[in-house]
Amino acid sequence: MRLLREWLEQNVNKSYPFDTATIPTGLFTDMLLQVVGAPTGNVYVSNITAHDDKVAVYLAVGDKAGTVNMTEAIIIPKSSDNFQTTTFYCHSADNRVVIDGEITTGMADMLNTFNGSVDFDYDGGKVYDGCVIHADNIIHRLIVDNTVIPGDVELVAGDGIIITPEITETGSARIHIDVASYDLITENMNITSDQDLLLSIISTEGRPVTSINGIRPNINGNIDLYSVDADETNNEEAVKYKYITVTPVADGVLSLSVPGMVVCDTDISNYTQTTTDNIAALNERCAYLQSFCTSLETSLNFINTQLVQVK
Repeated sequence: MRLLREWLEQNVNKSYPFDTATIPTGLFTDMLLQVVGAPTGNVYVSNITAHDDKVAVYLAVGDKAGTVNMTEAIIIPKSSDNFQTTTFYCHSADNRVVIDGEITTGMADMLNTFNGSVDFDYDGGKVYDGCVIHADNIIHRLIVDNTVIPGDVELVAGDGIIITPEITETGSARIHIDVASYDLITENMNITSDQDLLLSIISTEGRPVTSINGIRPNINGNIDLYSVDADETNNEEAVKYKYITVTPVADGVLSLSVPGMVVCDTDISNYTQTTTDNIAALNERCAYLQSFCTSLETSLNFINTQLVQVK
């Protein structure tokens, strides 16, 4: 609060902080307003609207020839406290005018019993000049997409953005936001066209698939693989199986298989070793049979000799 409470109580029935205003006397007892973006013109209260738990106060800047209305209201909560001070800021984004400061109400009963919504013209709501400070060339608030950001604001440049502050000869501040200038350089080439970009991708990732057995990709760049049921061929022997099953395994990977079929070992070295082992076993078996035949022949000769002697 700017003024002593005793002074406020003594002047509660006077127009201050207004110039012969029609606003109910004593509803407000003090104001301190700073106006940025409107170096000329007076501030006045254009509307007061009462709600169940608060009072909304709208300000405007200008004169009888034209005004700029603030889009945000000063919200003063209703309470039992006398002479309560509310700090606020409000703005008009279209005209880049900002008003901030503080406003002090009078007796609580005055605020709490105010009803309805009342509009005031320039003469009826004009604020006393001594309560208003006009500030020029001050970045007091930052407005982004019609949202006021108070206090200190830090601008951070993202990738490809350059932020350059500037103070002009007249003392005004400018902030330049530009796209960064850079060359798209790879180890082998300077990419300056779509053709260069395509060649760069091919050199890194390899050439894309352009066709399979003469079939080119569809408009989405895809070639669909699908299997046909064996029974559709009317081949009774093949009814047990599908010719090929296509199964997605992961991105970029398809598994092709024939369900129910035993996959042969295609390693020729395995077949060679197996054949060699089988021949060795066969030779061993032949040697055993030859020995058996020799033994059998010997036995038959012996029996023949015995029969001759018997005769």
